[in-house]
Amino acid sequence: MDENWRTKIEDFEWAVILPPNIKDETPYKRTYFESKYHVDPEYVNTGKLKRESDVYSFGVVLLEIICGRVADDHIYLKESDKGLVHVARKNFRNGTIEGMIDPTLKEETDKKSCIPNRGANKDSLHKFLKVANQCVSETQDQRPTIKAVLNELEKALVFQEQVQQLGKDQVVDKLEKARHEIPEEQVKQLGTDQVVDKLEKARHEIPVRH
Repeated sequence: MDENWRTKIEDFEWAVILPPNIKDETPYKRTYFESKYHVDPEYVNTGKLKRESDVYSFGVVLLEIICGRVADDHIYLKESDKGLVHVARKNFRNGTIEGMIDPTLKEETDKKSCIPNRGANKDSLHKFLKVANQCVSETQDQRPTIKAVLNELEKALVFQEQVQQLGKDQVVDKLEKARHEIPEEQVKQLGTDQVVDKLEKARHEIPVRH
């Protein structure tokens, strides 16, 4: 739920519980779905409900997150009546998938920030997109296990955290250099407040990476 108590993921009443000790496939045919855009197409056609069906639905949510739009957004429905997944697959085939990424994820470092690489790391985005595309593969046997999905998402997180930490380290080094460039005699003359002002000015003069 969001800060206004609106649901982000819902319809849990339609969930089918598959106990851990049961076979990894169960026949369960349903004729009505609250949202057809999140449902495994192989399950719809065959009635075979597997854990890979959940992987498909999770992949749709991943695509919604990285694209910043719901699966049945009118922008996608203009291209395909099957929504986001089919539009994403086409863009993957055409090599244009980056054009679907939410612009706020791709935006460059804020010019007012002294920390480079504030936006999403490109390697992290590519890893995220790749695993999302694998999750929404047409057939169940083409999809990864949820454990493999988790491993790939953790790698994407590592890429992002490494770049952010690199940016912070560079800023700390520059600020430390700026601090040492203010002579001690000048510190005594200026007073604490003025020294802070000079350091703040130096911080804003640190070029950001574009």
